Amino acid sequence: MDALTRAAVAGTSRETPSASGLPTDGLLGSAKGKSLERNLLLRAGMRTVYRTAGRVAESGIEAPQSAPDETIPACSAKAAELLGRLLVDQRTTILLEALERLRLAGLRLPHALLPGALNVEQEELRPAVAAVLGERGRWLARLNPEWVWAVGDDGDLRDVWDEGALKERTSMLRRVRERDPALGREWLSETWRQEKADATSAMLEAFEENLSPEDEPFL
Repeated sequence: MDALTRAAVAGTSRETPSASGLPTDGLLGSAKGKSLERNLLLRAGMRTVYRTAGRVAESGIEAPQSAPDETIPACSAKAAELLGRLLVDQRTTILLEALERLRLAGLRLPHALLPGALNVEQEELRPAVAAVLGERGRWLARLNPEWVWAVGDDGDLRDVWDEGALKERTSMLRRVRERDPALGREWLSETWRQEKADATSAMLEAFEENLSPEDEPFL
């Protein structure tokens, strides 16, 4: 326990804190006219400001790889303006529809909207957001632990596929098909015979992502 903390706990009548040894000690000037309590608070405040004013950068940290090139175009400036307002308001129903229309059009969010999109809090919005992030959005998500929901690893996605509700499962299938069509086909083929009729219809719609001749035998 440092001297300032001991004085705060024990009381200034029992212990007077000594100089901290920081450059801020000289800023107090004369202690005349200042109570011990005021002196203690001033020292604590200056120490806090000093410690948070700047830090020496850590060394030995590798720079992250550059974001990959985008594979699909961004939406128009007019659509981006509308989506920006919806992301601020986070009106779930309208925003879900807008994001789904964006995905169906084969477009992504522009880069300027990515931080706001990745900060959405409603769980029901996140699958729709993840589907239109584009390459840079997924790249950003890997750099921030709070955004990992947008790029969960295959194990996380498999858990949702195995245990989630129908809406969550179809969303996960679409995301996996976007990244790895063969893996999505494998997952669906494993459970196809056990799926109910309403589920198979929804899953076939999600399966349309990245269709290729390799999907023909399964279909």
